Amino acid sequence: MALIETTSTQTPSFVQRLIALWRSNKDAYLVQMRLNATVRKLNSMTDRELADIGVSRFNIHDVARDAAMRG
Repeated sequence: MALIETTSTQTPSFVQRLIALWRSNKDAYLVQMRLNATVRKLNSMTDRELADIGVSRFNIHDVARDAAMRG
């Protein structure tokens, strides 16, 4: 006869799920705020300043999104 190993898994409580949802939304909000601030800053720069840092005006949004996700 083989022994069957069982593991008990607990479903997160409503409060735990609510806290996780709040944290997730807060994190997404902070990323969006960093993204917006970076886009504003890069858009305020001249083409020469952007070229100096290796950014094209056409990829500002991509650069800003990458920077915002890194934190």
